[in-house]
Amino acid sequence: MKYEKIQGTMSKYNPEIEIREASVEEAFLVAGMIPELHSRYAINQWKEKLNDKKYLILIAFINDVPAGFKVGYDKWNDNRFYSWIGGVVPEFRRKGVALELLEEMEQHAFSTGYSVLEMKTYNHHKEMIFFALKHGFSIYAAKKDPKVDDIALYLRKEIQNR
Repeated sequence: MKYEKIQGTMSKYNPEIEIREASVEEAFLVAGMIPELHSRYAINQWKEKLNDKKYLILIAFINDVPAGFKVGYDKWNDNRFYSWIGGVVPEFRRKGVALELLEEMEQHAFSTGYSVLEMKTYNHHKEMIFFALKHGFSIYAAKKDPKVDDIALYLRKEIQNR
């Protein structure tokens, strides 16, 4: 596997973290290391979702070991960038990985013309909800999702240059 280092991504929170752009296949492998995401989607679903869209795939590494990933794309073809899927490998949680990935995605979205970052999560993902709220997201909608028998929460954040 070949990973490309993004220029200027020195960690503010953990000097061991390095963020690199990656392929769909590489991020899919990291997703397989995350229990909450393992086999949630097939790789062809990832490719289909990102087909013909502007997207960003990031992988965080700690000492050259994949620690987490984040995938976002231009879902609506307007000023909003959608943070679709991501997660942190259990042994690397609470080390600043999710925040580094979020900030890198925000910076990319802002520098490519987006002013809003949006995401969806579910009510049972309490830590994700707390993380999003702590880092500037607001819940703007909630809807019952019969596919997962849970409440889907829709969050957004106005982004700016860092």
